[in-house]
Amino acid sequence: MKVKLTKLSNNHNNLRTKEVIGSADKLPVVGERFVMTSRPLDQGASVRLISTSPVTGIYHDFNLHSELYTIKTENSTYLIEVLDKHGQD
Repeated sequence: MKVKLTKLSNNHNNLRTKEVIGSADKLPVVGERFVMTSRPLDQGASVRLISTSPVTGIYHDFNLHSELYTIKTENSTYLIEVLDKHGQD
């Protein structure tokens, strides 16, 4: 599915951009890492891989226009917006 990951807060600099649009195979699950891929930032790379630390909390927000998940990890808080359930980056 096509998703947008937005960094809301963190205590590290491991995610080099505030937002990443790409593909995820599944929605976040407590106790597991949220993993997604996107276009690479570096020339010569084939893919950008994003893997959070294990998710400790998930907060859902569904409305007519969007499907949003705020996830907390050990070090960060992210917003995940599902852009297209069947789409790829």
